[in-house]
This record gives sequence, C-alpha cells and structure tokens, in this order.
Amino acid sequence: MNQLCADTGRLWIEKLTFDVTAPSTARSPNDAVAEVQELMAQIATEDGFRNAARQELEQMLALLPQARRAALAPDPAAQAMLLDQLAADAILAMTAAMLGANEDDVR
Repeated sequence: MNQLCADTGRLWIEKLTFDVTAPSTARSPNDAVAEVQELMAQIATEDGFRNAARQELEQMLALLPQARRAALAPDPAAQAMLLDQLAADAILAMTAAMLGANEDDVR
C-alpha cells in the first residue's frame, strides 16, 4: 500500500473499523478526587452549611436592585433552588481545580 501511495500520490481507504469502548463511569476505589466530590455533595445538604450559605446568599441578593433580586429569587423556594445550583456549581469548580481542568470537563 505504501508503494501504491508513493506511485500515485493518493490513497483511498474504503473502510475503517475501530474497536472502541466508552470510558468507565464507575468510581475507582482509589479515586481521591471523586471521594472529595462526594464529600462536598454531602456537606452541601447539611443544615449548618445550608443555613450559612443561605445567609450569604441573602446578603448578596440584598445588594441587587429589587427587580433583579425578584428575577433571581422571587420566593423562598426559588432561593432554595438557586442555593442548590450554586452549591452544585461550586462542587464542579472545585473538582475541576483539583483535576487541573475546567468545569465543562468534569460535568
């Protein structure tokens, strides 16, 4: 095939077959980053963390104009959802930092 390619200056390949498998999504027992990520997720659900985070969020929301504050967190349920999303984003950011990657790489 190399000679044919050299003689004609072209190469035509009819079919390529790759034997590939998806990477395992199961956590390795020695995966320290996954273990820390799991611990952060557990901490994010604890009352002490949630109370402190809610107080911080309320302080930040108080700095915003009323219209923007109402759009972000119009009621306690929306504020709780925002808090959940911020905690999840923080976990991804910390995991990415530990892996030397960006957040999209660990989603």
